Amino acid sequence: MVYLASLAPTGRRSMAAKLRQVARLPAHDDILTVPWERLRFGHLAVLRTRLQELNYSPATANSILYAGRGVARAAFNLELVGSDDLQRIRDVGPIRSERLPVGLSHPASWPP
Repeated sequence: MVYLASLAPTGRRSMAAKLRQVARLPAHDDILTVPWERLRFGHLAVLRTRLQELNYSPATANSILYAGRGVARAAFNLELVGSDDLQRIRDVGPIRSERLPVGLSHPASWPP
């Protein structure tokens, strides 16, 4: 797969694992059987929502979304995805998180 080949050897394994997370959304078990050129905004938007529902940490969820965007970019470079579709995929925003002040476990406990 072109996207994985474009990564440093140290990052290929972890990114392949993240792509397996993306592939499971349309019920594929193997990242090589997924028609990645058909990935669109709606797919990543649903994935983003699903990752939030499953309580993935924002960092993990965002890295999975980043993997999907990376595949879309590679598909664009191979002329399999148009620029409009690529831009829409890029518009799927990251999952935001708030950091609590050090030493606090719940925002409701502030102020003491």
